[in-house]
Amino acid sequence: MTVNYLNESAAVLYSEILDKAQQNSVLRPDGFSFAPKTRNGIKYWYLQHAFGHSRKQVYIGREDEGTLKKIMQQKAQWELAKQDQIQLEKLTSMAIMGGCSKISGQAYKVLSSLEQSGLFSLGCVLAGSYAFQAYGNMLGVEWSSKSMMTQDVDLAADDNCLIAVPEDFKPLGEQILASDEKMLAVGALNHSHPSTSYHVRGKEFRVDVITSLKPNEPAKNGPYYLTGLKTHAHGLRFLDFILKDAQKAVLLHKTAILVNVPDPARFALHKLVISERRPAAEQIKSRKDISQAAQLIEVLLADRPGDLWRAIDRARQYPSPKFAATLLKMIVRLPSHQSEAMLEYWRKENNNEKFREDDWE
Repeated sequence: MTVNYLNESAAVLYSEILDKAQQNSVLRPDGFSFAPKTRNGIKYWYLQHAFGHSRKQVYIGREDEGTLKKIMQQKAQWELAKQDQIQLEKLTSMAIMGGCSKISGQAYKVLSSLEQSGLFSLGCVLAGSYAFQAYGNMLGVEWSSKSMMTQDVDLAADDNCLIAVPEDFKPLGEQILASDEKMLAVGALNHSHPSTSYHVRGKEFRVDVITSLKPNEPAKNGPYYLTGLKTHAHGLRFLDFILKDAQKAVLLHKTAILVNVPDPARFALHKLVISERRPAAEQIKSRKDISQAAQLIEVLLADRPGDLWRAIDRARQYPSPKFAATLLKMIVRLPSHQSEAMLEYWRKENNNEKFREDDWE
């Protein structure tokens, strides 16, 4: 297995885009405007935010000199941010032309709307194949196209990874529906259960909300409620392994979408484990899991082996022994040079009395 690297200029552009996207995220004016309302001859001002096809207004105050001054100052900041956004769009175009991976227009429409809602700044993590696509640009490599063939967006969170969720946060399910006028909730097999999946009418595009089942927590018959995001999610075993130590990344299309993705090494090991746990009906997905894991491991062994060793340490410390046992079983099925390197480290650490990092928190 060979690593196909992006050209150096494209890799440098990606790093610059990520930096600028993080700087611009605080002042981005996308979807914001000021709207006046007149009642009994008196004008009042509101800050309006549009995302998808819905709108939200926040009261600012009665029109007077102070209110108008605040509005003008904010508009001036937005104008500066717009110039930064134009520059970001130029850099994004250059990076894509240079070989960086680009997401679909449909994915851009939905994910950019969710980014504007503040979902990712609260700690929600983008998992699945869109995270894998982001890793290519992040690590400066080109993936096999077959390993990214998916239209599923996996939004992963639990109440432990969310931070500073405002009380007026609009339920995530409503925000997903608002991101595209053709978005529909997918009915659960049990009609008494609320939906955790959404799809765009007439397209093979799906958004799934998932959450973690804690080690040794019995699975229940039905979805789990995420208090912070005010929505239901499908519970998955071992998902907490990739929710810890998430990293910032950008997805590219018209411009950059700033998201959170799992640590690449944790993601690769998790893919190996879940590939073994899939039923026979999902054998194609299982092969895709292994392909993505093997490609990531190849890059990590070549460029960032320490990341892989730390992830293995964490996997060995995972509270459920099934995780490490399944991982060890799947490592043996990797290409020989990968499995030999990982098993050598595994055996070496097995002889140590203590791991080099703190116990699993």
